[in-house]
Amino acid sequence: MASGRRGSGVVPAGLLTAVAAAAAGVLVAVSEGRGLALVLGLVVLLGAARLDPKKLAVLGVIAVLLARTVEIATDVAATAYIDEIVIAYVTVVLVARRLLAHHHLRWPAGSWMFAGFVAFGAMSSVASAVPFGIAAAGGILVVKGVLLYFALAQVDWTREDIPWLARTAAWAVGVTLLCALVNLLLPGAWTAVFANTGYAQYRSVLPSLIGPFTHPLQFGNFMAMAAIACAAPLLYWAQTRTQAKGALWLFLASALAVVLSFRRTAIVGMLAGLSYLALRRRHASLLITALLVLPLAGIVLYPVLQEVAVATYENYIVLGEETARTRLTVDSVTLAVQHFPFGVGFGRFGSSIAADEYSPEYARLGYDTVRGLGGPSNPNNHGRWLTDTQWPAIVGEAGIVGAAFFTAGLARIFMTFRKAGRGTHLPLALLGLTGMGWTLNVLIGSVAFPVFVTAPTSPLLFGLAAIAYVILTGSPSTPAAVDGSPPAAGRPGAALAGVAGPPATAGARRRGTVPGGVPDQNGDREQQHPG
Repeated sequence: MASGRRGSGVVPAGLLTAVAAAAAGVLVAVSEGRGLALVLGLVVLLGAARLDPKKLAVLGVIAVLLARTVEIATDVAATAYIDEIVIAYVTVVLVARRLLAHHHLRWPAGSWMFAGFVAFGAMSSVASAVPFGIAAAGGILVVKGVLLYFALAQVDWTREDIPWLARTAAWAVGVTLLCALVNLLLPGAWTAVFANTGYAQYRSVLPSLIGPFTHPLQFGNFMAMAAIACAAPLLYWAQTRTQAKGALWLFLASALAVVLSFRRTAIVGMLAGLSYLALRRRHASLLITALLVLPLAGIVLYPVLQEVAVATYENYIVLGEETARTRLTVDSVTLAVQHFPFGVGFGRFGSSIAADEYSPEYARLGYDTVRGLGGPSNPNNHGRWLTDTQWPAIVGEAGIVGAAFFTAGLARIFMTFRKAGRGTHLPLALLGLTGMGWTLNVLIGSVAFPVFVTAPTSPLLFGLAAIAYVILTGSPSTPAAVDGSPPAAGRPGAALAGVAGPPATAGARRRGTVPGGVPDQNGDREQQHPG
C-alpha cells in the first residue's frame, strides 16, 4: 500500500519523455534554437519528474531568477528560452503529479481575473488581426508569472515549510551580497561578463551594482525585496529573536545594496514597503523614532532629494512628450480608448515581443523620432527603452477592461497576503506581511520596469503568493484569541505576544490537544495565549 501511494504522486517518466520528445521534434522543425533548448531540457525534465515537488518548485524559481544572467554570460542563443521552458516544465510536472494523485487542481486567488485579462488580450489580438505567431509569443510572455503562480499552488505547502524556505532565502541573499561585493571590487571585469551592456555604469566614483543579475535595477529590486523580507521578523523581535538570528545584518546589508544600485524606483519601493510594514505594526517606539529621525534625514539629504525631484519632474512631466516612459504610458491609454473595449493585441505595444518585431503601432505613432524608442534601422536611436515600464503593455495590448481584470487579480493576491498577515501563526503572519510589502514595492517598480513578466520581481511575488494561498486555505480557520476578542488591526493576532508557552504533555500531543490551544492545520492543537 505504501509503495502504491508513492507511485501515485510520481509522473510516469515514459509519458513525459514521449510528450516532450514530440514537442521537441515540432520545435526543431520550426526553430532550431528552441528545439535544441527543449531537447537538452529532456534530461532535466526526467530528473524533475522524480524530484520532491517542493524542491522542484524552489529550484524552478531559482532557475527563472538567473535565466537572464545565464543568457548574457554564455551568449548562447538557446539560453534565451530558459525561463519559459523552466516554467513550462515545472507546470507540467506539478500539475501532472496532482492529477495522477487524483486531486482536484487548485485555482489560487485571482486566477479567474487573470484568465479574464488573457481572454481580452486574445480577443484584442483577433480584433486587430495580429499574426498568430506574434500574438501567441506575446501572450506566453505576459502570463509567465501567472502560470508559475498556478503551478506552485498545486504543491501541498504547509506551515512547517516556512522555516526551511526562509533559510533557503537567507542563503540566496547571502550569495547575492557576496556577488555584489565582488562586483564592487572588480566592476569592470564583473560587468564585462554579466551586464547586458557589457560595461559598468558609474555614479560619481562608485559603480551601480548588478550582483548576479544583468542590470542595476534588477539587482536593486531583488535587494529591496530582501530588505523587506528581513524587516518583517525584526518588527516582531521579541517573538523571533531566537529564530531570526542574522536578520538584522542581512537587512542592513540589503538596504545598503539597494542604495548602491543607484536606482530611484528600487530605493523608493523599498522605503514604501518598509514604511507600510512599520505602519501595520503600529509599534509606538518605532513610530516615535521615525518621527525624530526622518526630519533630520530630510534636512541632511535635502540637496540630493531636491535635485532628484526636480530632475524627475523635468524628465517625466515637462518633457513628457520626449521621455520614453511618459510617452508609452500616455499612448497606451490613447490606444485603449481608440480600440475600446479591446486593446491592440498581444505583442503589439509595450512588450518585448513588440520591441523585437518593432510593432507597426510604433511606426504609426512616430516613435522613430523619440529618444530610446526608435526602430532597428535607426542606429542613433535604437529602441532600448521600449520595455522600460510595465503598464503600457497591459493597458495597450489588452485594453482598459483587460487591465482592470489584471489589476483585480493583483488585488486578490494582496488580499491573500493580508489575510495571512492577520493569522495567529507567527511564521505565516510574517510571510503575509512580507507579501504585502513586496506587492507595494513591485507596484512602485512597475513604472520603471516590466515587473510582472521579468525576474526577480515576477517569480518572487507570484511564487510567494502561491505558497501563502496554499498554507492559508489548507488550514482551518482559528479563533483570534483565547478570550474570543479579535486581533488588533495591523497585528498578526493576539497570539503573537506569547508564542513561546509551556510544552504540551506527551498524552496531549497524542490526543491532538493542548490546554488552552486552537486547532492547527493537521487537526492538532497549538499553544495560544492572549496578547
